[in-house]
Amino acid sequence: MDTHIQKYARMTQRAIAAIAIQFAGLNDNGFYGLSGHWDQNFTECCMFRWNSNHLWPTCKLFLNIAVLVLLTACTVYVPYQEMPDLTGKLTERYFIAPGGATLPLRRYEVSRPKAMVIAVHGFNDYGMAFAGTAKFLNAKQISVIAYDQRGFGEAPNRGHWPGASILVQDLRALTLAVREQYPKTPLYILGDSMGGGVSLLATTERDPLPIDGVILVAPAVWGRSAMNPLQVMALWFSAHTMPWLSLSGKHLDLKPSDNIEMLRALAADPLVQKEARTDKLAGMTDLMDAALAAAPNIQMPTLILYGANDDIIPKPALRSMVRILPDNNHWQFVWYDDGYHMLLRDLQADHVHQDIWSFIDNTSHMTNLRGRLFTATNKREIPLF
Repeated sequence: MDTHIQKYARMTQRAIAAIAIQFAGLNDNGFYGLSGHWDQNFTECCMFRWNSNHLWPTCKLFLNIAVLVLLTACTVYVPYQEMPDLTGKLTERYFIAPGGATLPLRRYEVSRPKAMVIAVHGFNDYGMAFAGTAKFLNAKQISVIAYDQRGFGEAPNRGHWPGASILVQDLRALTLAVREQYPKTPLYILGDSMGGGVSLLATTERDPLPIDGVILVAPAVWGRSAMNPLQVMALWFSAHTMPWLSLSGKHLDLKPSDNIEMLRALAADPLVQKEARTDKLAGMTDLMDAALAAAPNIQMPTLILYGANDDIIPKPALRSMVRILPDNNHWQFVWYDDGYHMLLRDLQADHVHQDIWSFIDNTSHMTNLRGRLFTATNKREIPLF
């Protein structure tokens, strides 16, 4: 292959990796990698000086791209769209979702709960992610029901992207099933990272869910509008030409949490996926696009949590979300100066749990907060700006 085309291929690969590492996989030590931050590597990969000798290799490259795209034009990507609410069946160990998919449940329940929480996990994770959170909330007489979303954990079609619309439909169906079983108990949704994106979409649809509030932990709202154009192009190209290609963030240095022991346990857990196909990453990005676009539609009590050291969901993405949040009193934003992406499992997780409890206890008047509180009246003071 021509050396210039090789260089462009490397640029494309690294641009995709800049997206992949945000969500895909841990290495054996529990870290995302060892060789430097993605933004530094991404900047290096874009430093290419143009001259006339690059014209023909560039033309050849894009001719090859055009041929590959034509050959793979049958690949279909469905944008997010609201789907009708369908019923599901709630059992002791599984939720039978619309269409018959069997989604494993982890039920951390107490007798006579003061509130119920449906927990929605992040990308490549699964329902066990909420074990520590459930232990804390159980002590407050709050029950937690966590489930493995399609394509993750022990749910069907492991490793494959089911579509944002399906994930949202599953959550809404589960919520309605829990509400039917607990008609008078306050009900909340807790979404972590990708689960936060799914939760945001599920709670901003035209037909409101019968719940009392939603908690979004480091919500996945890194839409294409907040990405570098080369990242967007590389992701589109790879998803349409190499949907089967699996990537991880193994060689790049990101720190999703300061809880190193927990990260190492995740790296050894066979149910935590360590890689992601490019079509799965594209689907995840579609979800984040839709979640970001849904932010202005928040109309129910919503708590948004974010850590200053989060390098998985970049600050520009959260800034884009905060800018378009509605000017109402429905949402509250809590900032943690010592927090990372995995706030619910960081070393300071109890601080986050305490603030979640405060929100559930009194959604309109949170007290004794461990993080810094912001609302619509002072959102320009959030350290994102």
